[in-house]
Amino acid sequence: GSVKKVVDEDLKQQIGLKLLEEIPNFPLEEAKKEAAKE
Repeated sequence: GSVKKVVDEDLKQQIGLKLLEEIPNFPLEEAKKEAAKE
């Protein structure tokens, strides 16, 4: 079970990176700034 969990985390990271690359205008940086303020 733990191996599958690690693979899932890997997939989530890869998918997240792909999304970041494909949506450069996505307001994620703004969200990060807001989160950093709190």
